[in-house]
Amino acid sequence: GVDSMGGDPLTHLQFSVAAHAHATKRLVELANKYAQGRLLVYGGGGYNLDNVAKGWCAICKELI
Repeated sequence: GVDSMGGDPLTHLQFSVAAHAHATKRLVELANKYAQGRLLVYGGGGYNLDNVAKGWCAICKELI
């Protein structure tokens, strides 16, 4: 989920869109190396709608 991004009303974390994209990119690399490219991704968390849109767009971009 993207509730770890700065500006989320329920958390006090300050991760950026770029941090989520980087983490996703790294997970894809690890999945390719160790799991034949298989990766299960699902949403959860994120209570600032702007963050949800920006965060998941960045995540999906790294997945395709």
